[in-house]
Amino acid sequence: MENPKIIRFLDSKYRDYFTIEDGEEIIITYPSGETVTRQCFYEGECHFRTKGGGTYHIDQFAEIMKRNGNTYAPANKPLPEKVIATRECRVAVEDGGQFRCFKWIIVGVDVERCMGDIYYSQRTERTVFSDTIFKRWYDCEATVVEVDLHDNEIPETERQPLGAELPDGAVVLDGEIPFKLDELYDMVAREYGYGEAAIDNMRYEPSKILVSKHILDQQYVAAEDAGIDSIGYAMYQANSGPKQDKTLKGNAVVVQDGFFIKAG
Repeated sequence: MENPKIIRFLDSKYRDYFTIEDGEEIIITYPSGETVTRQCFYEGECHFRTKGGGTYHIDQFAEIMKRNGNTYAPANKPLPEKVIATRECRVAVEDGGQFRCFKWIIVGVDVERCMGDIYYSQRTERTVFSDTIFKRWYDCEATVVEVDLHDNEIPETERQPLGAELPDGAVVLDGEIPFKLDELYDMVAREYGYGEAAIDNMRYEPSKILVSKHILDQQYVAAEDAGIDSIGYAMYQANSGPKQDKTLKGNAVVVQDGFFIKAG
C-alpha cells in the first residue's frame, strides 16, 4: 500500500503546526468568527492547493493567514498538543585571551530553535529584550548563569563584565536605549556634546555605527508590535541604516568619532 501524501502546515513563526493527508480538509476561521472549510491537495513537500482555489507554499499560507488575522486547524481532528520541554546549553566565549562559559536553561515549546538562537548569537547574558524575543518567537523562558570549568555557578558579585574590542574614538552607551535608530543617533550626538539645534540640522554617516545584537533584537520586537511583516521589516532595517552584528556588553552601542555630518 502506497504511503499517504502528507501536507504540512506551519504557524506564524514558521514552526510545524499540524499535518493532514492529501485530500483532507482544514477549517479557516476569520476574525469575524465566520468559518470556511477547504479541501487540500498535495503538490509537493512544501506546496499544496485548495479545491477551487490557488496553490500555496506552506510559508506563504502561514504569512497570508497571519496578515489577515485568520486561524486554521484540521477539519476532522484536534490540533496537536504543545509539548513543554526543558533543555540546557552552554556558550563559551573568548574574553581577553581566556574562555568563559555561560549555562542557559530553556523551558518552553520551541526549545531547539531557541537554543539555536542562543548558540548562533553567542548570547552570554539575559536582558529584557532577549526575554521578549524568546517568549514571543519560541514560547520559551530562558535563564543564564556563568559557570566555572567544573560547572559551578559563579556568584553574580564575582562576575566580571565581558570585554569588547572598541574602535578608537568610540563612545559606549549602557542602559535604556531607544529602539528607533534616529532617536538612538540623537542620543549618541548628545553624548558627544552636540546641542539640540545642531542635532536638528544634522545628518548621519551610518557606516560609522556598530549596533549590538541586543538593539537588533529590540527593533525586531518593536517591528512585530507595529505589525510590520518580514518583508517590511527588512525595509525597516535598511531604512534605519547599515548595521554590523557586534556582541558587546549589555545594551551597548559603539559609535566612532566622525559619525555626524552637518546638514547642507
